[in-house]
Amino acid sequence: MTNGTARLEINDHEWTWELNPHIGTIATAPGRTVQETVTTQGPWGGNMDVRDVAEGSTVFLNSFNEGGLLFVGDVHASQSDSEYTGIAVESIAEIVLRVEIVDEQVPGVFRVENDDSIIHVDSAKNAGSPEDAVNNCFIALMDELVEQHGLSQREAYVQMSVNPAVTVRVYQFVHPGFFTVGVTLEKAFLDSYR
Repeated sequence: MTNGTARLEINDHEWTWELNPHIGTIATAPGRTVQETVTTQGPWGGNMDVRDVAEGSTVFLNSFNEGGLLFVGDVHASQSDSEYTGIAVESIAEIVLRVEIVDEQVPGVFRVENDDSIIHVDSAKNAGSPEDAVNNCFIALMDELVEQHGLSQREAYVQMSVNPAVTVRVYQFVHPGFFTVGVTLEKAFLDSYR
């Protein structure tokens, strides 16, 4: 994806801002059920509009079919947090992906990792409510800190409230019913912990 600048003209006003290109929809086929790509969200991924599914990121998705049957689309050149009015700067794109099979279940909808951050993502459609989606992301991050990075349960729990390296981002808050959230941990914290 190529970065650049967006320009918007409304009435006699003009605004510009830096682009943040990303993939809005990324999913594997959800087992035997039929889902359409515009509104689906579940443990297989979906139309999540996560700005961090961008160049250089790794997305961990669950697979329910032989071969995964990966689908990507709905590329955005830019989008605000929440996509509140339901629009983004839609774009065509040529995307190069590399796929590997990892024998590990992903909590929530998916997990994103880039050079700087670890992000656990869930949605109200998957979790049942916005509150449950946020809670699931925090629990997934705490579990990862304990199971993969050697923190005690107490250490991981305390980090969720006191450490500014832990942030919450609302990627999608579009009515009716779309709420996507990610809880992020800056990897620099892991370096300081060792």
